Amino acid sequence: MKKQVKDKNDELIPKVTGVGGIFFFTENPEKLKEWYSKNLGLETNEYGSSFEFIPNTYSM
Repeated sequence: MKKQVKDKNDELIPKVTGVGGIFFFTENPEKLKEWYSKNLGLETNEYGSSFEFIPNTYSM
């Protein structure tokens, strides 16, 4: 079980633990991945794009 984080007022801080998938169907997946990379700055691979969770990167 993951550790729950509390703020300076001893209240639990909510966090996102996952994001549902968004799927687009296209006749040209390579062109769509190129668009994501160019316009959104996302790194893509054969499966799409992944987002890394980096804990404790915010301050209160």
